[in-house]
Amino acid sequence: MAKVGINLIPGEEKASFEVIDLARRIKFYASILVIAFLVTLMACFVVFFRVNSHLNNLLQKISLTEAKIKSYQSPETDLVIVKDRLTQAGKILKKQERKIEVLNKIKAVAPPQVIFETIESGEKGGLLITVSSSNLLALHQFIKDISDPEFAKDFRFAQISSVSRSETGIYSFIFECAF
Repeated sequence: MAKVGINLIPGEEKASFEVIDLARRIKFYASILVIAFLVTLMACFVVFFRVNSHLNNLLQKISLTEAKIKSYQSPETDLVIVKDRLTQAGKILKKQERKIEVLNKIKAVAPPQVIFETIESGEKGGLLITVSSSNLLALHQFIKDISDPEFAKDFRFAQISSVSRSETGIYSFIFECAF
C-alpha cells in the first residue's frame, strides 16, 4: 500500500502562470491609466490657468474701454449741445439773411422821397417797417409797387396799417410783411 500524505501545515501556494500574467497585465493597465489621468489632470490645470489669464486680460481691457467711453461721454454730450445750438443759430441767421434780402427788395422799389423810419422784427418772423414821406405821390408809387402781385409773391402776407398824417404834412404808415 502506498502512503498518501496530506500536508496540513500552511505553506506557500504557488500561483499558476495565467494568474501571474493577469496580475502583470492589470498592473500595466493600472499604471497606464494613472499616467493618463495625471497627464489629463495637468492638461486641465494648464487650460484652466491659460483661460483664467486670458479672462483677466479681457476684464482689464473691458475696464479700460469703459473708462475711455466714460471719458468720451461728457465731450460727446457737450458736442451734441453745441451742435444743437449751432443748428438753432443757423436757422436764426437764415431768417436774418432772409429779412435782409426782403428789406433790400423793398428798398429797391422805394422812391427816394420815401423814408424808412423804423425797422423791427415782427412777432411772426416778419418785418414791421414804419414808412414816411411828405410826398403823397411817392407814397402812392411805393404802395403800388409793393402791392404788385409779382412783388408780393414772396410774402405770406403783407399789410399796411396805422396810416396817419402829421401836422407838418408828413404821411406815415406801418408796412408789415411775413415771408
